[in-house]
Amino acid sequence: MRPSPARKSTAMTAPTNGTAPASIPRRLFAQTDGVRGRIALAAGFGLLASASGVLRLSVQGVALADLFAGKPFGDVVPWLLAVVALPFLRLTFITLQQLVGHETAARMKVRLRGRIYAHLLDLGPGSLGTRRTGDVLVAAVEAVEQLDIYFGRYLPQLVVSFVAPVGIFLLMAWIDLPSALLFLAFAALALLAPNLFRTRTNVTSVERRRAYDDLAAEFVDAIQGLPTLKAFGQGARTGKDLARRSWSLFEATMSVLALNIAEGGVSNVAMLAGAAVTLAWGAVRVEAGDLGLAPLMILLFLGVEVFRPIRELRQLRHQNLLAMASAIGVFDLFDTRPVVTDPATSAVPAGKAIEPVIALRDVTFTYPRATGGTARQPALTGVSFAVPAGGSLAIVGPSGAGKSTVVSLLMRFFDPQGGTVMIGGHDLRTMTRAQVRDQMALVSQDTWLFHGTVADNLRVARADASDADLVRACTAAGAHAFVSELPAGYGTIVGERGLRLSGGQRQRLAIARALLKDAPILILDEATSHVDAENEAIIQTALAEAMRGRTTIVIAHRLSTVSQCDQVVVLDRGQVVEAGTPADLRQRDGAFARLVAAQEVAYAVEDSADFVPVDATPVQSPTEPGRVASVSKVGMTAVAEADADDAGVIETGWRLLQLVRPQWVRLSITLAAGILGAAASVALGVTSGILAGAAGVPGMSDTVATLAIGVPVIAIVAAGLAWYESWISHDMAYRLLCEMRISLFARLERLAPAYLLGRRTGDLTSMMTGDIETVESFFAHAIAPAFVAVLVPGFALAVLAANSWVLALVLVPFLIAVGFSPYLIGSRTDRIGNRLRAQTGLVNAHVADSVQGLREVLAYSYGTRRLAEITRQSEALTSLQVAYGRQLGFQTGMIEGTQAYGGLAVLAFGGWLSTQGTIRATDLPLLTMLAFTCFGPIAQISQVAKELQGAFGSGRRLFRVHDAPVAVDDGPGVRTDAGSPADHPAIEFDGVTFAYEPGLPPALADVSFAIRAGETVALVGQSGAGKSTVAHLALRFWDPQVGMIRVAGRDARTDILDDLRGRMAVVTQDIYLFRRTVRENIRLARPEATDADVEAACRRAQAHQFIEALPDGYDTRLEERGASLSGGQRQRLALARALLRETPILILDEATSHLDAANEASVRDALVAASAGRAVLIIAHRLSTIRNADRIVVLHAGRIAEVGTHADLMSRDGAYANLMKSQMRQDARIGAPVAAG
Repeated sequence: MRPSPARKSTAMTAPTNGTAPASIPRRLFAQTDGVRGRIALAAGFGLLASASGVLRLSVQGVALADLFAGKPFGDVVPWLLAVVALPFLRLTFITLQQLVGHETAARMKVRLRGRIYAHLLDLGPGSLGTRRTGDVLVAAVEAVEQLDIYFGRYLPQLVVSFVAPVGIFLLMAWIDLPSALLFLAFAALALLAPNLFRTRTNVTSVERRRAYDDLAAEFVDAIQGLPTLKAFGQGARTGKDLARRSWSLFEATMSVLALNIAEGGVSNVAMLAGAAVTLAWGAVRVEAGDLGLAPLMILLFLGVEVFRPIRELRQLRHQNLLAMASAIGVFDLFDTRPVVTDPATSAVPAGKAIEPVIALRDVTFTYPRATGGTARQPALTGVSFAVPAGGSLAIVGPSGAGKSTVVSLLMRFFDPQGGTVMIGGHDLRTMTRAQVRDQMALVSQDTWLFHGTVADNLRVARADASDADLVRACTAAGAHAFVSELPAGYGTIVGERGLRLSGGQRQRLAIARALLKDAPILILDEATSHVDAENEAIIQTALAEAMRGRTTIVIAHRLSTVSQCDQVVVLDRGQVVEAGTPADLRQRDGAFARLVAAQEVAYAVEDSADFVPVDATPVQSPTEPGRVASVSKVGMTAVAEADADDAGVIETGWRLLQLVRPQWVRLSITLAAGILGAAASVALGVTSGILAGAAGVPGMSDTVATLAIGVPVIAIVAAGLAWYESWISHDMAYRLLCEMRISLFARLERLAPAYLLGRRTGDLTSMMTGDIETVESFFAHAIAPAFVAVLVPGFALAVLAANSWVLALVLVPFLIAVGFSPYLIGSRTDRIGNRLRAQTGLVNAHVADSVQGLREVLAYSYGTRRLAEITRQSEALTSLQVAYGRQLGFQTGMIEGTQAYGGLAVLAFGGWLSTQGTIRATDLPLLTMLAFTCFGPIAQISQVAKELQGAFGSGRRLFRVHDAPVAVDDGPGVRTDAGSPADHPAIEFDGVTFAYEPGLPPALADVSFAIRAGETVALVGQSGAGKSTVAHLALRFWDPQVGMIRVAGRDARTDILDDLRGRMAVVTQDIYLFRRTVRENIRLARPEATDADVEAACRRAQAHQFIEALPDGYDTRLEERGASLSGGQRQRLALARALLRETPILILDEATSHLDAANEASVRDALVAASAGRAVLIIAHRLSTIRNADRIVVLHAGRIAEVGTHADLMSRDGAYANLMKSQMRQDARIGAPVAAG
């Protein structure tokens, strides 16, 4: 039973500036400057192809009339020879039309995608903050791909459809004016009738586009947050939500199709009835002696062919409508104006040095209001400070005070509404954005690394940096040691968002990147929040060196990091509450002194007897030689796309057919409708042939009269059956697509997180949207037609054989050639199609990475190079598409040529047989029409060969996901007689050894420890030591290769996964907040929680106050990944989520790294209270936060180095004591007591 459709919500739809659907064609055509000549050329080839087809049929009609009249076969041969060259000409023109069309579309897509990303660079984070990545992805990739039809086929065919009927009318008028006028009337009806549906079609197309965008955006959010969803047991619930959105997309799609198929039905009736009425009236006139036999035979052959240009336009109409709807998203993006723009002329001439002096004067700033949201409170009010050249300023304050907002203004991601931000005495608004950003190197608290190698990510800062430059920068940032231990060193792929590295490793690479830029201004926004104490000491030393001669702004919660700064500004609620030197501010006993005091209390010692002197030399403990750092955890090889030829057409087609089984009732109806429709089409051809033959025989007036009525009736019935078959087949197809989307996410949910860390979000989104959409052609346009393609030729051959078995044998080779041509010609096409779908996924992934990493792209002036990369990826895609189009153009032409020569062979040989008396001349029209008709179903499949090849390529990509092995799955479940777990540890690691990939050194080796209810165990160690791996194994994101993890005394592998994770609450260092309300994000931990429960959890996490200050309080919808909040605010929401989940096990992985001291102390008190009766695992770099733990486990290079209490470990003077020394050295910089206890 399917879920009910998702409730419509304007808040969840893509933002739009109200682009009018009616304006889209005009605006799209305006984009074609420079390629309009090519569009005209493609239309010209189309007209020539149409002319050659009409001419061929006309000549064949003359030949048939001569044979019917009893002329000697020799007199007819010249006509037949004249026909021979025409199919070849048509083949040539069709191939050229498709080739030019594909190349035109390819150029336009590269250009359009480039313009979109260039516009995104212009918009910047300020204008894109409220847009979902999925919306932008659909606009930049899927929407552009859908416009392939518009630029490459629809525009040329539009010209052909309006010009060709005029030419055909003139030809027919020369033959017979009354028939020509009839044709013209029905052609006008077929061409213009769809306009009756235009207004409603535009509306439904827009609604469908919104549903499509909505699904894509929610899928991106769900995929990137899937580890969080699984940790809280909400993967299946999110799957149900996506299922509702999928069904909403289905209903929106069927609304579009209902109109599209209806207008297609009207056009089809007009075309079939037009051909039938024209023929019937011509037959009546021949029988009455008002028309010659030759014109009638020409009308017989032309039949529906004269409507072919209009029919081909109609066949493109559905795809064009979807493309028009998708283009709305593109133009909505283009219509979005940047909140920050460059001045017409910069106040600073290009190339002129800018003195690195920073000043803010009475700056007031409020973030833009989200679409439909409530006005926000000011983030900064009357802020003023100055930093001289070479000076340093620390900005401190509680979470959400406005510290990172200052950075956004300095980088010109936004401009203030009041006051002035200046560099070198120039208002930033008088300088170009590039000039401003070139002066700065930024390390942000939300480090973004792009999918690529370590070296690629470093060279984002400076493209011409040598290998030696990279090594120097990494050495200074404390990163060289771990980078050198990676499988490929600086050539190691770090994965999307750098997820193959630990948080500390990512942060050190970001620092190295900033040092490599060597800008005169250095901005450090929580630059060491994820770094352990030892590496922090190393980095602080390096940063102290880097700060010399540079103007530096440091934003930090750890006040030890501000000790090197000349000045300190204290922000609170967006206002400067204090400013001065660190020493002066401590003496004033004001806001800064209180922050310092709070941190000193947090780091205070309880027993000075355990005092350990602090050495002057920093303690360094590099990664153990030969051990791969935590990058190994996801493997250094992405989940590779299987070889393009790993599954053949037959295997893929069979697997797709298996998906249809649940829809067997609709499939049966579809097959029945297809068979009846084919029977009606054959009957139409047969009766038309009989009618033409009877008209030329005296004494058959009654037959002519009867058939003159019957032929139009059969035409209308055939059109009606075609309409019904189209409706029911599309209904079945889109239901199946909906089920495929649901099953794809369900499979990814089972595969996560191991599988996802080797895949890119954009590529998976491409599967969910484009690949599944492509499979529609198989379900809607192949199954029933394939069945009919066997029956109709079989019937035709039987009739031909009944008249002359030799005539049937003449036709057989041509039928075989047409039937097998896609397979015979298509092996190369198939390979290209597979590569094409894979490349589409790469483009999608690259764009997603480029959009989500836009801050880094702009901060490092990487936009031009990133745009060039996107263009190269797009060109690689379009070169495949052009090659694909070339193959398909040749394939289509060959099929048409074979079909034409098959009909000609039957006509020629049948004509010769009639002159020999073997068959009757009066049967020749029937047999010839039957020969032409029987090619129709086969040609129909061949005509959608491109779509079918794409469907098979997409099917293979989807099946690879379903075939991927599940790393961790449900156990059998805990037996009811398993006994009480009260006497067992809540969680226990017993000899656990684990490597993320076979052949790589273990991330954990022989790790054993246990936590009982009411105990707190702390896990400490350097970045990359394996701490977060312990949390991942506890949650069963992976299973160890050796040893066992027990939960409540039972092997964790025996539990149902959701039951196991239901015993744990977790705060990870990579916090993920969804694009939902604050309340919904917190309630993720316990969906049944009341509003009072949510508020209580937020109060305990020190989050209630800032939530209440948000525009809509708990109902404020967050931006993607919680980007509208500060790092500390996001962390407090994550803590509230964990506290709401009342579980026996609590896992805190760097849970307070982004909190200021005051909030950290309050949160820690709340955590102590929440820990009562729970087993608590704390993972931390800040050792002061775990001093009171019952036991401390020290990890080094994946092994346990020490275990004991704080006092025990300090007395041993081992690894833990060394870590503590490094931290105390840092704490000493703010005057904290240099002691341990």
